[in-house]
Amino acid sequence: MVDLLGRAGLLQEASEIVKNMPVEPNACVWGALLNSCRMHNNADVAEETASHMFSLNLQETTGNYMLLSNVYAAGGRWEDSARVRTSARRKGLKKNRGQSWIKVKKDVHMFSAGKNMEMGLEQVIRILEELALQMETEGYIHANNIIPQDVDT
Repeated sequence: MVDLLGRAGLLQEASEIVKNMPVEPNACVWGALLNSCRMHNNADVAEETASHMFSLNLQETTGNYMLLSNVYAAGGRWEDSARVRTSARRKGLKKNRGQSWIKVKKDVHMFSAGKNMEMGLEQVIRILEELALQMETEGYIHANNIIPQDVDT
């Protein structure tokens, strides 16, 4: 319910459900609300949500810090964004490298962000560019309002 309300932009309602749950909300519930805050660039609810998460000593993951940092960045609050990332670094939390897999015929190829990729990279990039062009032709509009900062600073 929290995720559905959050995705619909009803962040206050979602927040109230979490606060009034008959059991202690777990990291997944708080994380769903925090992700919705990122989707809708709502720093106020994001701060409150993160504060609850961090004060309850729920499973601390880099992702929660990065979500809050990205909410701040999307709102132009660069100092707050940097402060959150510094806090994560001081706690020894590190972001896992993003990975993707693509299956071509019977072969599975793995790609990691920031790494030199295997042979055929040029062909993969060309195909992805063709797909992006076709998607735009079909009416797809990329949501570029979320611009995460470089994590490895």
